Amino acid sequence: MDENAIRSAGIFANSLQGCPSESFAAAETFGIDLSEHKPTQIDEELVIASDMVFAMEAWHYRGLRKTFPKHREKIFLLAPFESSPPARSEMYDVLNIRDPYGREMKDFILCFGRIDACLRGLFSTIHGNAKALMNPEI
Repeated sequence: MDENAIRSAGIFANSLQGCPSESFAAAETFGIDLSEHKPTQIDEELVIASDMVFAMEAWHYRGLRKTFPKHREKIFLLAPFESSPPARSEMYDVLNIRDPYGREMKDFILCFGRIDACLRGLFSTIHGNAKALMNPEI
């Protein structure tokens, strides 16, 4: 596995079923080409090869930590990293990124937008911590 690779895997992924057409269109709005993407089931080999594993929903997070107890320290919930999170009307949305599967196109775009904001927040956090480690204020 490429050491700089970012992979996508699901808990109930079905490579024969493929991705919903809405996911291709939503990804394009973010400049992402999913034409070669194949759904992949998460497994221990993938978890071992990963530095970090991010779950979209709290029940995924709990399930992954239970399924892969030796790798609990590398499993995280993605939603708390959201940069500038808006006020959420439902508590569920504070810690979870809703799966748009089976929903409308707008739901796919909202999901991709939320993932984008969370990744930006994550990278900002990593970058800020790296700067602090390199330039400690003593």
